[in-house]
Amino acid sequence: MTLLRQYILPRIVQWFVVIFVGISITFLIPRLSPVNPVDNALGRLTSFQTMDPEASQQMRATLLDLYGLDGSIVDQYLNFWGRLIKGDLGPSFQSFPTPVMQIIGAGIGWTIGLLGTSILISWTLGLILGSLAGYFSNTWWAKLLERVVITIYPVPYYILAFILLMLFTYYWPLFPLVGGSRGEPAFTWEFISSVLYFGFLPALSLVIGGTAFRFIMAKALASTEMTSDYVQYADLAAV
Repeated sequence: MTLLRQYILPRIVQWFVVIFVGISITFLIPRLSPVNPVDNALGRLTSFQTMDPEASQQMRATLLDLYGLDGSIVDQYLNFWGRLIKGDLGPSFQSFPTPVMQIIGAGIGWTIGLLGTSILISWTLGLILGSLAGYFSNTWWAKLLERVVITIYPVPYYILAFILLMLFTYYWPLFPLVGGSRGEPAFTWEFISSVLYFGFLPALSLVIGGTAFRFIMAKALASTEMTSDYVQYADLAAV
């Protein structure tokens, strides 16, 4: 019960607060932007054809409804949450009239693959290296590795990504600056190797940051275990 009250419930509340604030900021950003998405969409639709004023006004009203920009800011906010709960995010600002959910669906698999692989690798490396550094804490390499990790740990992922991008796409152009793969998706070595090639740098930035965090946690646990009574007793007993 203590665990539920002191740890689990505060984390759940924090999770809901973060989601609420993040979604609210997402709602505000396009409305604070000087760029009007309705005007942009109308401009693209009428760039190759003429439209009479009445049809243009009807189109504007339709677009305002599609984007959820009609009514007061409170009405828009409530409508935004209602559509979000239903999974209706409307059309994309940049890729009108493509629905946002379609764009998310096209990229969610790549995101899960990248994050899943990076987390698995960083978890394995961090656990192994941290445990070894905690067990051999008096060795020179463990102390050096700990200093390197402590230096890397506070650096945000996007800063690591920017550094890697500058190093390996600009100064040493070993990897591509943009892109995700070559050719059509297929279970062939050519396509798989291109995905690995394009995804190496993004994954590396996540692996470095994730490994640093898990290294610190694993080393702390290993160091605590090394000073526990049963380990000290086993050491004295030459076990």
